[in-house]
Amino acid sequence: MPRPPPAAGFHPPVQEEKNMSTPFQHAVVELCQSLSLPPPDQMDDSLFTLQVGEHAVHLSEQPARQLLMFCCLSPQQAQADPSPLRQNLFSDDPLKPVIGQSAHSQDWVLWNRQPLAHCDAAALQRQLERISDCAERCCRAPEPTAPAFAPQALRQRHARLHC
Repeated sequence: MPRPPPAAGFHPPVQEEKNMSTPFQHAVVELCQSLSLPPPDQMDDSLFTLQVGEHAVHLSEQPARQLLMFCCLSPQQAQADPSPLRQNLFSDDPLKPVIGQSAHSQDWVLWNRQPLAHCDAAALQRQLERISDCAERCCRAPEPTAPAFAPQALRQRHARLHC
C-alpha cells in the first residue's frame, strides 16, 4: 500500500549529524583555539584533560549544562599549604576554585564550574587560569617570612619632673 503524501507544511524531523558537537565539545574546541592548541581529533562527551604545568586539569559537563573544571592534588602536593581549606573562604569571584578531599584517595580536589551557556573563549580562559593558579599556590612551598615586630609587652613610662 503506498504512503499518503505528507501534509502541506510538514517537514520530517532532521536527523542529527554525527559531526554535530555538543555544547561541551564546542566549549573545549573554543578553549583549545583560544590557547593556540589544535582541537582534539576525537573527544568523548564526558571528559577532556589539559596539562597545565605540573597539573592535569580535567573538563567535564557536570551537572548537565555546567562546565566543570577540576584538578587533583596528591596529599604530598597539598602539604605545602598548611591549610588548603582556606581556599574555601568567601569570594566575589564566581570562578574561584573550591577544594575538598576525596574520602577514597585522600587526594585534594580543586574544582570550579560555570554554565555552559556563558562559556565563551574569554570565560573559559579565566576559569582555567583560576584553577591552575590556585593549584600552583596550593603546591608551592611557603616562602619564609621575616618575623613581624611583636614585642611581648609595651610599657609606657611616666616620669615626673621635680623642680
